[in-house]
Amino acid sequence: MTAFALGGEVRALLLDPDDPELLAQAQKYTEDFAAGVFEGLYIATPETHVLTHTAQGAIGITTRPGDSLNTFQERHSGPTGADQLGHHAVPRHRQHDPVYVLPHL
Repeated sequence: MTAFALGGEVRALLLDPDDPELLAQAQKYTEDFAAGVFEGLYIATPETHVLTHTAQGAIGITTRPGDSLNTFQERHSGPTGADQLGHHAVPRHRQHDPVYVLPHL
């Protein structure tokens, strides 16, 4: 997961998550990296808005609204790195908010 999270495509996307070309590159990277290894792999913002996913239909959704989001953000407010669920926080370069790379095994 660390190798995925530190990939150039991920870093470029985090610098400009609204760039459609970078989104396409990061989506391909996500799919290629997950192939044969992960059932699902995605990159999401701290608000759990999915930027890339191995399942096309999940792109653009918010996975945790309301109280569930608050609980998630509280749980992941510690130092950058993997937690017990295998979530990895990747610091953004222009902001201090991490973007979470979440595997589904």
